[in-house]
Amino acid sequence: MKQKINGRTIEISNPHKVFYPNANITKGEILNYYNRIAEYMLPHIRNRLVVMQRFPEGIGKEGFYHKQVPDYFPEWLQRKTVTLRKGEKQDIAVVNKKADIIYMAEKGVITFHIWLSQKDNIEKPDKLIFDLDPPKKGEFSEVKFAAYKLRDLFQDMGLIPYVMTTGSKGVHVVTPIKPEYDFDIIRQYVRDILTELVKKYPDRFTLEPRKDERQGRVFLDYLRHAFGQTSVAPYSLRPIEGAPIATLLEWEELPYIENSQKYHMKNIFKRLSQKKDPWKEFKLHRKSLDI
Repeated sequence: MKQKINGRTIEISNPHKVFYPNANITKGEILNYYNRIAEYMLPHIRNRLVVMQRFPEGIGKEGFYHKQVPDYFPEWLQRKTVTLRKGEKQDIAVVNKKADIIYMAEKGVITFHIWLSQKDNIEKPDKLIFDLDPPKKGEFSEVKFAAYKLRDLFQDMGLIPYVMTTGSKGVHVVTPIKPEYDFDIIRQYVRDILTELVKKYPDRFTLEPRKDERQGRVFLDYLRHAFGQTSVAPYSLRPIEGAPIATLLEWEELPYIENSQKYHMKNIFKRLSQKKDPWKEFKLHRKSLDI
């Protein structure tokens, strides 16, 4: 079976293969999902380097991450040659069109992970991002508390933070910034301001990356601000039964979110039919940091 998108012909194989065994969701349904969601997804991932999380046999089998674009991927799929910190060069995919998303999904990509910087300025991030996970299972309220405190902190700094579910365990708080500083400067800056927040709430927050040292506190992950690090792309599926989705929210909705997997393949389009893009003005709100 062939599908023509953006003038590109994509060969579709095994559309009836089951990728989510418990929910009986097939590869064809995943392709249909990405075909429909692309218009919502593209504004948030266009011109960013993408790390592919692939499950060619479905989530019942072990998947893998693919940074280097395989040789057999078509020439029309854009690449960016990146020199990594250890000197190794990699050709990393850049998503610009629906055809890019569909081709990757056809090759078993379930989740798209995007860089914190744009392809033409990869050394300088254009957003701050905080991945907040519950310290223990069922403690989503702690995640929401942390999200609100980060929101208040950045608003007091004159920045405009946004929030999304990750579709897995927690939420991301994301703040657009102008790409003026490299990752090392940004990471130290973020650590410094988070240190003050930890001092204010020492029983609830920590900067300790080791889980066994967190003692039931929410980890404020400043380490994500590093060259080559990624975050889950908005509207990506997650390789978890039920096919949950990383979903953009408005802050007013967060009190009613009881877990990160509220939105999934079965209900996401009902939501999108009733609500416009909560992050529509994200790029317009990039601001300079006072460093």
